[in-house]
Amino acid sequence: MKIVVLAFCARDKYQCARLLSWLIQLGISRDSWGKEHHLILAHSRNTDLRGLEATSRLAFGEVTEFIPQDENESGWWVSCNHLWWRTVEEMERLKSPFLWLEPDVVPLRPDFLDVLWREYQAMPPTSILAKKLSFKLIDSGEPTFGQVYQSDEGWKRVFPAQLVAAPREFQVLSGIGIYPAETRAILENIDIAGPPFNAVCSQRLASRCHHTSAILEAKPSRPIIRLTFEDVRHFPEDACLFHPCKDGTVIRLLTYLQLGLTKEPDDPNKNLTWSDGLAAIARSRRRRLPVNL
Repeated sequence: MKIVVLAFCARDKYQCARLLSWLIQLGISRDSWGKEHHLILAHSRNTDLRGLEATSRLAFGEVTEFIPQDENESGWWVSCNHLWWRTVEEMERLKSPFLWLEPDVVPLRPDFLDVLWREYQAMPPTSILAKKLSFKLIDSGEPTFGQVYQSDEGWKRVFPAQLVAAPREFQVLSGIGIYPAETRAILENIDIAGPPFNAVCSQRLASRCHHTSAILEAKPSRPIIRLTFEDVRHFPEDACLFHPCKDGTVIRLLTYLQLGLTKEPDDPNKNLTWSDGLAAIARSRRRRLPVNL
């Protein structure tokens, strides 16, 4: 089975519940799109899993937990870095690449897991990839997989002390992506106590990363822009994941599309009826097509 890691803390429980419910609404189940995938719920010891584990088992073929022995709940971004690094060590032990997801990610189509893993498995080894793209490689082996974008001065405004030695512009790897089993060895002796791990590790990982258009990653340094119905309606056809969305806006707008609406309702805060939700679920399962039609 292909490993999918959903990482969260106690404060993320509501977002996790919303994400897992959205997977079910998309038509993902342990008997269809999720049957070949093993979900690992990576979380802190004080996280209440009531409801989350049961919902997860409806969507994935196998579900297990991973709880680091040495927790660090000092707050974002340090806690996230710590959980990611302990997960990296665990995946090295399991000798398995893994797809890293966070609660504010939004799948855009029911087959997103198969599409991402298929693209990842079709990639050449990094030694060949490096030659093709003409970049200097630290070592060879399995590549990383995600979206690579150019940083801007916003990163240094957010983390001035930690990134003082970084170039004016440098490549940043999206945190959401697929990491090889050898990630810990690639990042040997790196200090992940600083800014978010994807910024800290980018100089080693971005150069060996396969850039994919299937992941839509918003730069954290950009001003917050509220997505509209038309924005979501015109997401690229090959997009599988959007990140980040913490307030549920993208899921709400995608639900309108599932229901066949051509514009956002006059009252966007009006709750959809349960029968509307069931109809959307049945339609997506029956057709097994991307949501953004």
